[in-house]
Amino acid sequence: EMLDRRLQGGVPAGDVVAFTAPADTQAELLLEAIACERETVFVSTLRTAAETKRTLVDAGADLGSPRVSSADPDDLLSDPGRSVGQVPERSNLVVEGVGALEADAREPYLQFLDAVKSSVSNTESVGLLFGIDRETDPPRRSLTLHRADHVWRLYQELTNKGLRTTFSVPKRRGGAALREPIQVRLTDEVEVDTSRDIA
Repeated sequence: EMLDRRLQGGVPAGDVVAFTAPADTQAELLLEAIACERETVFVSTLRTAAETKRTLVDAGADLGSPRVSSADPDDLLSDPGRSVGQVPERSNLVVEGVGALEADAREPYLQFLDAVKSSVSNTESVGLLFGIDRETDPPRRSLTLHRADHVWRLYQELTNKGLRTTFSVPKRRGGAALREPIQVRLTDEVEVDTSRDIA
């Protein structure tokens, strides 16, 4: 709720979010929190369906939702409608591990992005594409960021006061991007830190 308030109501229906974070953060907690909010189609190129389902159920997701699948990147790109075209009305679509898709040729990946956008737009849903930040971005990462309506980034640094994790929104199509990052705590849940302002 605090995050929604900072984002002036959250993400509008029909929009796609590109979310990036380093591999050694607890970014999955945010994906899990989103999947627990309402009906969700969760596609992962990083984890097996059984592992993902177990994690989401442990996080509090309804046993009947989300619809979880693991996907081979080649299969996902050759027939995106099979996984991302089956989104229920007013739900979420989460694709975890988009970096494996961004490594492919431009045209198949562009068709995949078109399928995601069409699916969430037609069903008044929200799409979230999660990619791991690396020293060298996958070849199509800039395409993901350009096509997305919103860009979320998670940063983490070790300070003399401990681990500091910040969440920023540098792009928000149709609205104002956040001027300042939000400090969050990612332990066993997502918590917005309101104890101090971030300069």
